[in-house]
Parts: sequence; structure tokens; C-alpha cells
Amino acid sequence: MTRESAAQHPVAELLTTRHHPADFTASRAEYTITRLRLLALGLAVLLPLWIPVDYWLLNTADFLVLAGLRLVMAVVAIGMFFYIGGSRRLSVALGGIALLLLMPAALYVAARLMLESSNNLLYGYAFFPVLIAALLAVFPLTLLEGAMFGLPLLLGYGGLELVLAEASLDPQWLGMLWLLALVTLVALMTQLSQLRMLLDLYRRATRDTVTGVFNRRSLVERLQAEFARWEQHERPLGVLMVRLTALDAISREHGAPVANRLMAQLAEVVGRALRPTDLLGRWNDSSLIAVLPETDDDAAQRLALRVREVSQLASVTLPAGQTVRGEPRVVCDKPSARERLEDLLQRLESKLMA
Repeated sequence: MTRESAAQHPVAELLTTRHHPADFTASRAEYTITRLRLLALGLAVLLPLWIPVDYWLLNTADFLVLAGLRLVMAVVAIGMFFYIGGSRRLSVALGGIALLLLMPAALYVAARLMLESSNNLLYGYAFFPVLIAALLAVFPLTLLEGAMFGLPLLLGYGGLELVLAEASLDPQWLGMLWLLALVTLVALMTQLSQLRMLLDLYRRATRDTVTGVFNRRSLVERLQAEFARWEQHERPLGVLMVRLTALDAISREHGAPVANRLMAQLAEVVGRALRPTDLLGRWNDSSLIAVLPETDDDAAQRLALRVREVSQLASVTLPAGQTVRGEPRVVCDKPSARERLEDLLQRLESKLMA
């Protein structure tokens, strides 16, 4: 793929993860899990600290149930702290958020069912729904992910209060529901702001500003990762290099902006010719490299032929009507036994110069 698909879908990238690159999703999951672990550790410490207050305010039966729940939740939080550490899977991050939110939710439901008096309910439990909504603001989630947690919270609170009030629209719980909806909305907006910030930082750190494909540092990281996978598991791997040999002459004659537009056009057409699993990055001023995982030699050569054909389409039309084209050259190869990555890249460079 060439340009980051999320950059072409500025709204869609905030709705779902469909347009998020895999490495960004892994980084976001790691970031989310780091925050989850800190919150889990905080809950593990804070939940038992309220037990003496419950002992002072509640009767023995209610106290034993709620104290037992607090201790169980504290143990679960400690287990989550250790279990999810080091993971970079989004499913683990979302599951951890769900478990984290279920802990105060379970305590609130138990307290609401056991404590009949609204005054008693205020003893450390009435604010739990708002706490749950506020916790959502800590994580960089898409709108769909945020709604997945926010809507059950609102529906669950409203449904519980409606049942306990015997279908009576009590202004007290309706007011709380309104406040809860407002806090949830603010949390959703905060989530989206965090997500937008992370996406912008990701692009600046990994993308070439001219072409929109991976910059050299990010390209080298992915090359090294795929090369290591080829060495360890002997999985097929192809590497393709594309160069505009006349780019320097175009820059001297028409200026650097025209040359940059031509490279961006080249990246665009090459990216469209590649498969979703392929990685495209800028190697130097005039060259692109495509990493072709799980690609044998025959498939790589067919893909190189296709890239060679579409590369001819890269062009820039000047205001005077003149069309500027480069002279693209395309080579493709695969690693040889006991070969270093540097040797493979040097061999591709030599083929381009031949």
C-alpha cells in the first residue's frame, strides 16, 4: 500500500479501525494497555481502602457482601495488571477496558440492589456510574469502540433504575441519567481527540512527507522484521526497488516541487499495483522499495512486471500544458541463503545501475 489509507479517510479513521495500519493498531493497543495497568493497580489499592467506611456505615450483612466484592475486584485487578503486561493486541486492550469497567459496575449494581435508602446508597457508591463514564476518557478509542462501552452504561443504568422505581420516572434518577449521558459524551469527544493526536504523531514519525509512504527509518525496520522472519521460518520474501533515473534532471530543469510531485505520483501508482499485505517506502530521493511478504520468486516477478507497467503512468502536467515524465526502472529479487539484508539491497542497487 502507498499512502496511509487513514489519511485519505480523515473521518472514517475516527469511526472504526478499518483504515488504521497494523503497526499503528499495535502501538495504540500497547499505549492503551499501559494506561489500563496503571488504573488496575490503582483500583487494586483503592477498592479495599473503603472497606472500613462500609463497616462503619452499613449493617453486618450488607457489609460482608460488599467487602467481599471489593476484595474479589482487587484480586481481579491485580491479576489483570500482570496478565495483560507486554501485549500489543487490540483485542486484549478492549477486553481489559471491559473488565476494568465491569468492576465498579458490579459494585454499584450490588449496592443499589441491597441498599434501599438513597441516603445509604450515597455512601461511596452513587457516583460509580459517573466514574465509569469518566474512565472512558482515559483511552484513545474510535467512535464505534467508545459507543460499544458508553451505550451499555447508559442503557444499563436507565434500565436498572426504571425497574427498581417500578417504571416510575423519578426526577432524581432521570437527572442522574442526564448527567451520565453528558459525561459519556464528553468522554467520547476526549477519546476521539486522543486518537486523532496519536494518528498525527504516527504519521509524522513513520511517513515520508512528500510521498505519504513509509520513510526510510520505518522502511528499514519493516525490512529487518521481514528479513528476520525469512531467516527464522524460511517464509518466501521478495523485495522490489523502483527508481526514477531522470529525477535529478527534472529537478534542475523544472524545479524541486515538480520532482516531488512526480515522486508522489510514482508512489501513488505503484501503491495501487501492490497488494494490501505489501509495504511500500521511500528509500532515497529517487527510489522506492516494496517489501513483498509471503511472495515466491514467480509471484514477485509478475508483480514487478505490473509495477513496471504502471510506473510509466506517473506524470506531472505543468501550467503551460507540458507533461513531465520520469524514466522508471524496476528490479526485484529475493534473499539468498546466508545472505545479509545489506547484501540483498546492494544487489538490487547494482541491478538498477546495470
